[in-house]
Amino acid sequence: MPKERQVARRVTILSCVAGRALLARPPVPPRMDSPDKFSPLTPARGKAMVRIQRHFLSIRNMPDPARGTVASLRKGIDLLFLFSEAEPVLGVQQIASRLRLPKSTTYRFVSTLRQAGLLVQDPGSRRYRLGARLLSLQPAVIRPVDLRTLAFPFLQDLMERSGETAHLSERRGSSAVITEVVESPSMLRMAPKRGQTFPLHAGALCRAILAFLPPREIEKILQAKKLKRFTPNTPVTPVGVKRMLHEVRRVGYAMSLQEVTVGACGISAPILGPNGWAIGSIGVSGPMQRLTEPMRQTLVEPIRKAAAEVTLLVRQQLTGAPAAAPASHPAPG
Repeated sequence: MPKERQVARRVTILSCVAGRALLARPPVPPRMDSPDKFSPLTPARGKAMVRIQRHFLSIRNMPDPARGTVASLRKGIDLLFLFSEAEPVLGVQQIASRLRLPKSTTYRFVSTLRQAGLLVQDPGSRRYRLGARLLSLQPAVIRPVDLRTLAFPFLQDLMERSGETAHLSERRGSSAVITEVVESPSMLRMAPKRGQTFPLHAGALCRAILAFLPPREIEKILQAKKLKRFTPNTPVTPVGVKRMLHEVRRVGYAMSLQEVTVGACGISAPILGPNGWAIGSIGVSGPMQRLTEPMRQTLVEPIRKAAAEVTLLVRQQLTGAPAAAPASHPAPG
């Protein structure tokens, strides 16, 4: 409670006590040599009581910055912010001292946050540090990035190198949406539309994203509903998709042959966010008669390089951190 509020409350209590004492005082016969204002029944006493009442009302109506808040929740938030890069680990006694709480109350706060995954206990020292679950909030609070603007020069370069349509896709839940396209100048070409969506299990542009998601999310996406079949080549079993994802993680890119459209093939590589998980993909697609096996192999490295460059730009824009190699994650078991 703010200091001003504490003082105001004490004044209120003292005013009420004084008022009650004044009313409870037995009547005193007026002195003959004194004016009537000393009589307990004079208007002066009534005016004094009015002043006390008004003072009480003014205190009660003072704006309270803490009104409408939950004190215990605020304490829990304050507890989390005690941890820092300089002090990543704290004991219960340290927490209790800094929050000015009893040790027993601090234990309850710590236990609640631990059960929620926001704190974890070090087995050796029995002290606490922030839990990894807090990292799941990062995508919701980092500054938005214009992936289309960052990727467009690389799409233009890939189209000119390959002569085929280059495209950018971004993850939207269990789907990938095409957000930018640089079309091939050829009359016969693949022309995916901006805003077109595909499930993450089918096609190179989608599987490049799915392969670099957390294992738990991959499992959830593959088990949520029946996997859609587009062509006879579309993988539609979780086991089959997982086998392909393992290969994508091994080589760093995805390739598909007639999985979404008969006669078409594609190559894509993942764009990773600051936490190392995929947020999109960049790649090329075209007719199989032009994108032959030798041609596909010559495009693998330029596509991987473009994806890595966009990944670094994303990291710089979102975090302000210097460019560094994208984080890699172990393949799910």
